[in-house]
Amino acid sequence: MIKVVKFGGSSLANAAQFAKAGDIVRAEECRRYVVPSAPGKRNAKDTKVTDMLYDCYASAEAEEDFKMKLKKIKDRFDSIINGLNLKLSLEEEFRVIAENFAKKAGRDYAASRGEYLNGIIMAAYLGYEFIDAAEVIFFDKNGEFEYQKVTDEDEITKIVKTYFEKYYNETDDKQIWFNKMKDLAEEFGYAREVKEYKQNPDNYKGHVGDISTVIRVKLTGRCNTPDLYEIMKVLGKEELLKRV
Repeated sequence: MIKVVKFGGSSLANAAQFAKAGDIVRAEECRRYVVPSAPGKRNAKDTKVTDMLYDCYASAEAEEDFKMKLKKIKDRFDSIINGLNLKLSLEEEFRVIAENFAKKAGRDYAASRGEYLNGIIMAAYLGYEFIDAAEVIFFDKNGEFEYQKVTDEDEITKIVKTYFEKYYNETDDKQIWFNKMKDLAEEFGYAREVKEYKQNPDNYKGHVGDISTVIRVKLTGRCNTPDLYEIMKVLGKEELLKRV
């Protein structure tokens, strides 16, 4: 069994609360996925990080100096990092946030940075892989959830056939497995990284996430499942080959 654990803002408001959350996750090995909220209030007079982000972005949108407000937000996250004795820096993340605020990336972007940054800290604290939801979940221009992008049956058949004939090896660890997914993506004209695709969408058919979705749907019949690598490990080679 694989469990997904969700923590609210008050549960991750400071380092002490983070440590409690970490104990909860580690109490059961099956707790493999963690969804964190932005840091909440540390006391009744405190301000939630999400509200701080909204306020900071409002200043940016009004073309006011927002540097001090952003620094206060960074200080909140740094206090958590230091309290957990982590060797982690969010300097680059805050540099990007400052740039995007100046470009008026939007209130939704601003609010989402709290969960994003807490996710990075939580992953570092637990020793887990950090996954940015923005790189694996997509919506179309109408706000509808975007399911499988690759719909051409010939393309799907070729992708699946090539993967199992050329790349699949049941002994691969997760990193090797994912690198092979990237190799497969590149072979078919898809970007190896989501960021590459976002930067130059006209240069690619899609990205590695689209390729893994093709494999996922072929094996499970679903676009959304737990970790694909884990599913393939559980099913085993014999069952996988039956399904393709």
